[in-house]
Amino acid sequence: MKDAIHRYNALLPSQRSERLQMLKALLGHVGDDEVFINQPFYCDYGKHISVGRRFFANFNLTILDEARVTIGDGVTIGAGSVVVSDIPAGTVAVGNACRVVKTIVQNEKTR
Repeated sequence: MKDAIHRYNALLPSQRSERLQMLKALLGHVGDDEVFINQPFYCDYGKHISVGRRFFANFNLTILDEARVTIGDGVTIGAGSVVVSDIPAGTVAVGNACRVVKTIVQNEKTR
C-alpha cells in the first residue's frame, strides 16, 4: 500500500486520468469519475475509505483508516481539522477535535 500511495503522489497534475484510476484501485469505493484528491495524499490502508460523488480533497489529506469515521454527504471539513467522530451530512466542521459549526441548507439544485 505505501508504495502505491507513493506512486500516486508522484503523478503529474496533468495525469488526471491516471490519478483517477489509481484512486479507484487504492480506495474501497469511489462514487463517480469526479473524485479528485490533490497530492500529497496519505492513508493507512485505503480499502477502508469510501468517497461519494464529486468528492474533492485539497493538499495533504491524511486519512488514518484503521477505524470507521463517517463524514456525511455535502460536508465541508476545515483545513487542519482532525476528525475523530462522525460528522452529519450538510454541515461545516472544523477544529481539533473537529466539531460542527454550521448547518448548510441545501436545495435540490445543489445536490
